[in-house]
Amino acid sequence: MPRKRTDKTEERIPGKSALDMADQIDFCMAQLINFRSAREIRSELATRWGLKERTADNRIQAARLKIRQDANNQDRQDVVATMMEQCLKIAREAAETRQLSNAIGAMRLYGELVGVAGNHRV
Repeated sequence: MPRKRTDKTEERIPGKSALDMADQIDFCMAQLINFRSAREIRSELATRWGLKERTADNRIQAARLKIRQDANNQDRQDVVATMMEQCLKIAREAAETRQLSNAIGAMRLYGELVGVAGNHRV
């Protein structure tokens, strides 16, 4: 049986749609992590891949599920260690740019993570 053609110039490549779907889900994950709304993500999926609204919603839902699975598979100590490193990085960069309230916020969260601040502890 001959391969189906998607148009007159390009042959269908086996596995291409699965790769596209994976790319779309990865794109959705990145957008969700960057605080983009579902409406914005749907619009971008329609522009880039020509997806209809229902298909885009399915990709967004799959991305949310994958994010949850990734979070559930992480060890609590690893998460806390990563958060601590990010707090220090944020505090350092905020102090360098004289955004001192951001530096204070990052250090406050860092203190809560290590257990020396928060709930009126000091």
